[in-house]
Amino acid sequence: MLLFIGFEMYKTRMLVLPECVPGPVALMEDGMRWLNALLSEHSTIVPRRLTIADMVLFAAIDFGAGVGWPLPIDLPHLARWFQGIADRPSAEFSLHPRSLQTGIHY
Repeated sequence: MLLFIGFEMYKTRMLVLPECVPGPVALMEDGMRWLNALLSEHSTIVPRRLTIADMVLFAAIDFGAGVGWPLPIDLPHLARWFQGIADRPSAEFSLHPRSLQTGIHY
């Protein structure tokens, strides 16, 4: 259940309120579907320009995957966009040195 994704990681660091999860999750999933539609026509969020919006979204999706919440399989355009950003040399160079050893992106 989505409720516990990241729970183990954060429960000793901060107050975690599992009952508050469903609303923000629904908003995030709706946003991902909107982005998937947008990216069906473009290779970046702002057409023909790689911007900070792409970098922030990439980091957020990468973080989600790191805590056990990968992209839903029914978002092919968002998945293609993510892989395109991940394939850029700058994405690899932005990783913490331990990321390659642990598989966790810090």
